[in-house]
Order: sequence, then C-alpha cells, then structure tokens
Amino acid sequence: MSSYSSLLVDIGGTNMRYAYANKKGISEENILSNISDQNINKTLRNLLSNPKIKNAVIAAAGPRLGNRIEMTNRKVTIDADYCVESLSWLILKFLMIGKQLVMLLMK
Repeated sequence: MSSYSSLLVDIGGTNMRYAYANKKGISEENILSNISDQNINKTLRNLLSNPKIKNAVIAAAGPRLGNRIEMTNRKVTIDADYCVESLSWLILKFLMIGKQLVMLLMK
C-alpha cells in the first residue's frame, strides 16, 4: 500500500503480524515468524518510526501495568511511554478485546 496512515500490529506467542491501512483498505499482512523476544521492541520501534504512520493499533496478550503491556506468553514489555517520549506518539487509549490488550496511539 503506497499511501498509508495507520499501522496495525498483533504480537502473539510465536509470530508478530502487521499491516498498513488507509481510507482505501488494509494491505496484506506481514508475518514475522518465530520473532525473538529481543527483536520485538526493535521491530516495533522501526515500524513506528516510519513518518507515513500517523496512527497505530498494537495488540498483545497480557495485563496493563501503568503504560506498559507485560506479555503473558513472552518475556516482553511493550512500553507506551517509550513511544511517547522517543517517537512523539500520543497514547489515546488502552482497550481489552477478549484476552488481548490493545493500545491505540496517534501522532
């Protein structure tokens, strides 16, 4: 998708999936199979640092602790404060959808 504004991310126990969206629709999903715990945050930072991305939805299984998601099936913490301080994102909301904690971000 050449012109996009939103990033959709689902971080699971084995794979990390992401896609781009705009008013015209959603791109094909990209699947990063067997991504290591150490590479999840690095990959997420790279995706969020793209200047074309204006909104992001990040889903991960785990409880919210302050502005962090502590994943239950990995030794990974998704830190929203990092996104705010280092990448100039705004935290809009945290939502529980089923067993997924979803973080909504906006530039």
